[in-house]
Amino acid sequence: DDLNELISKVGGLKAHNAHEDNAARRREDRLRAQRSSRRDVVGLARGLVGVPMEEEQGAGDGGPEPRPRLVAMQVQADPSDEAGAAERSLGGDKRRYSDALMLPEWMSDVPADVARSWLMLPRPAGQRCLVVSANGQTTARRRNGAVLARFPSALPGGRRAGPREQHGGAPTFCVLDCIFDAQTRTYHVLDVMVWRGYMLYDCHAQFRLYWVHTKLGEVDAAVASRTNPCPFLPVPYYEVSRSSLSELYAAAWPFVRGGLLFVHRETVYEQGASPLLLLWTDKACSERFFDFGSAEMEKEVARAPAKAEKWKDEMREAAVSFVQLLAAVGESEAACEAAGSDGASDGLASVSAARGARTAP
Repeated sequence: DDLNELISKVGGLKAHNAHEDNAARRREDRLRAQRSSRRDVVGLARGLVGVPMEEEQGAGDGGPEPRPRLVAMQVQADPSDEAGAAERSLGGDKRRYSDALMLPEWMSDVPADVARSWLMLPRPAGQRCLVVSANGQTTARRRNGAVLARFPSALPGGRRAGPREQHGGAPTFCVLDCIFDAQTRTYHVLDVMVWRGYMLYDCHAQFRLYWVHTKLGEVDAAVASRTNPCPFLPVPYYEVSRSSLSELYAAAWPFVRGGLLFVHRETVYEQGASPLLLLWTDKACSERFFDFGSAEMEKEVARAPAKAEKWKDEMREAAVSFVQLLAAVGESEAACEAAGSDGASDGLASVSAARGARTAP
């Protein structure tokens, strides 16, 4: 019996190590593919906004890292049809907008370079949505493309422009990745793909996060008003270290907890699930999380049996506890220090705050 138990443990350890190797390999392959490809982000944005647009010559060229590419919306040939065009573009076939968001994979293993190459965001609980501001209107859509809400906003292109909001006379637009909190009617901004016509899809995540914190601070989107009924607040992001993780885990969050997101600094924004965006949570970090095998989980399965189908075996077996996560971050941090890297910082130091950008209160 002891021998059989030992063989079983060795087999489980080999399977676990193989799973970690496969996850690391998929992350490396995805990064390599991103660096060698150039997507038609103009066509992607055109499909979301629904109006003709063209990229300015030389936009985004040069430099070792991807740069924002400026795209100009073309004014409608028939001004009398502007309202109809806006309605068709923002309220058209929802399939055009489905699967437009970058979705996280479940953190079944902790990346070895998490302290050097990743950033951490506290995820608010709420409705994940795609927000498009264009043609004087702001539209939020669910993950399946269905309209969640239409309203004016202070986002560029999101409401009828007054004299202070005219931008060289040219129409402009934004595309954001948000989480909507129905209780406070607040949109928490996770990422930005387009801002005032600048394409950020192919920019690194670290730059996009810095950009959205900086640019949201330049408009009045964080303050509720008659022409901006729903505030837009950027989600703060942090370096990954034992101290920052411990403090964030224990801190009081300004919104209902929905887990922790880990994003690779160099990933571009891509549609669908990505191994370069990971979600971690436990019972203390999310009201919707159930420890596998717990009494709470059994009650939930009994109440809603269909939910059990979403709890995959590999997720159940590979769930990372906070103690394991903290230990793995510590190992990664030590490896960085041994290699002379300065990728991790001490304390709960927000990257955005360090650069003077605004964060959610």
